[in-house]
Amino acid sequence: MAGINAQNVTPPLPGSSSNASSLGLADAASGGAGNIDFDTYLTLLVTQLANQDPLDPLDPNEMTSQLAQYSQIEQQVQTNTLLEGIASANDFSEQSLAVSYIGREALVPSQSIALDGSGSEIDIAFELEGSASNATVQIRNSDGLLVRELNGGTNNGLNFLSFDSAEADGEALPAGEYSVTVSASDFDGRIVEANPYAYVEVTAVQSNDSGINLVLANDSQVDFSQAEIVRSATN
Repeated sequence: MAGINAQNVTPPLPGSSSNASSLGLADAASGGAGNIDFDTYLTLLVTQLANQDPLDPLDPNEMTSQLAQYSQIEQQVQTNTLLEGIASANDFSEQSLAVSYIGREALVPSQSIALDGSGSEIDIAFELEGSASNATVQIRNSDGLLVRELNGGTNNGLNFLSFDSAEADGEALPAGEYSVTVSASDFDGRIVEANPYAYVEVTAVQSNDSGINLVLANDSQVDFSQAEIVRSATN
């Protein structure tokens, strides 16, 4: 561990005042862990006691205070080291879990869905920040034209629904990216915040200073913690 600079602690010469040297040792202890460990500190202290002036011995109370102070410093450093180890273990665990998502579909915040033109059903979701009396899901094509309107759940939290990838007349929508918006209100007519979600394939995992990101098949990224559900890819 980091400790005290030994060059700053010099045993007293015969006939010199032990108080001066005790001050040096106290300064070293109060200066924090610098260059030496606790065993070396004790060696210096014993050397000081062996060479102290019998007419001016080291104050026992001061020596006890020095030992207690340095012991606290050492314990704090050991605690910090332990916490750093725990944090590193947690980071590795999260990274391993995130990597296991690659090739699978994660339900993440998304304002768009991808249709393949087959007319097959896809699962979408939205999150309400409060209970609502009604919720409407609107799906628009790349030109911004409304192609389908659906009624969704009204529960606080995540609400799920299936979309048949078709217009209201049942004709399959062409392949492409479609935007999803959700509007909801409560029984008093007040707007309830709503956020759309979609299942998107995870293609990679990226770590950065802010944490771990999932890289998605739609060329976007989301924080690892935003994946509400992970499932096997449907295609």
